[in-house]
Amino acid sequence: MGGIAVASNLPWLIPSLLRPPQPGPASLGLAAFRARADSPLGLIGSLLSLGGLWRTDLAPPGRAGWWWIPAFALILAFVVLGWMALRRRWPAGVSWGLLAAGLLGFFLAAAPSLPGARPAVLWMIRTLPGGAMFRDSQKFVMLLAPGLAVGFGLGIEVALGALASRATSSRRWSGLAAVALPILPVALAPSLAWGAAGRLSTAGYPPSWTAAQRTMSADPVPGAVLALPWHAYLPFIWNHGRVVHQPALEYFTRPVVASSALELGQATIPDEDPWSALAGAVVLDGGPLEAHLPSLGVRYVLLFKEADWPALRPRTAGLVPVLDTGDLVLYRGPPPTRVPSFPRPPAIPVLAADAVFAVLVAVAALQVRRRRLGSPALTAKLPQSKNPPSTRAHKGGSV
Repeated sequence: MGGIAVASNLPWLIPSLLRPPQPGPASLGLAAFRARADSPLGLIGSLLSLGGLWRTDLAPPGRAGWWWIPAFALILAFVVLGWMALRRRWPAGVSWGLLAAGLLGFFLAAAPSLPGARPAVLWMIRTLPGGAMFRDSQKFVMLLAPGLAVGFGLGIEVALGALASRATSSRRWSGLAAVALPILPVALAPSLAWGAAGRLSTAGYPPSWTAAQRTMSADPVPGAVLALPWHAYLPFIWNHGRVVHQPALEYFTRPVVASSALELGQATIPDEDPWSALAGAVVLDGGPLEAHLPSLGVRYVLLFKEADWPALRPRTAGLVPVLDTGDLVLYRGPPPTRVPSFPRPPAIPVLAADAVFAVLVAVAALQVRRRRLGSPALTAKLPQSKNPPSTRAHKGGSV
């Protein structure tokens, strides 16, 4: 099973191992994104109740109060009851594996806040390829969630079985409990009882984006488009002023060079994308952009009329405005003299990892198909009588 787990993750493991660790202030990222207490139970209790998000202001309303704590204690009681029964039902290896995964996830989630474990986490972030995944630690409670879910569900089953085996009056109570107890986890985040109803909606791109795309597509000269203002997250008027990650990266067919730096109050985690880091040094120096664009491999500058855009307009002097609408201005610069190239993992190992994963999926699909075709439940059988007809002798032969 361990080999299958490794093989199924090769498409991202191989590129991560072949790419050198990215430089940057690991301690700043860890301090910003580590798990935090979002409830009166502190960090440990918040993680056990599958909370602990670093943005505590995004915690579901109600988590800061005390009234859901008794429900959480009852949930933990059912989890313990379920795990006591689980040891008798499942093979020891399966139950121990589920428990080990939960403990590992809980430890990884809490580690950046534990004085003894913090240096080890910093070492992993700085040294290991893809090590930055350890800084946003709250997500590791996902390894704890299956164990809690299995234990809670089995605990409910044990409790309902005990009620059903008693007198008739207790059986009536068991029916009510069968309805009420499974929805008990909603108490951990009561405001999510209705899901995301009324909070998620679609937003359409304005026609100006289509016009900008058409203008750049008609230009045969290669080169990227520099997206301004230089922020990774921006509020757009057409998105009702809500802050979103720069959507130009996915919208336009030309390569888009945009900020990838994370601004956290007075602190900033630098760009991890090398092209963004190269362009950011030019954008942030405060001078005119025109002379630097050819060496950056940039053909167009797309200035969205959002946030601090008026301060950037003087820096477009010398560029040709080819589109000016109510929400953006598109400028064309001189032809690029070169397109920057950056180190990338070699293609052959990456493609080999993808091929291994594809073979693994194909073999798994064939195994599933073979088992379904050979399953006794799907094999048609002719009904047979318990007493087969006997031959009776008659005058002139047997029937």
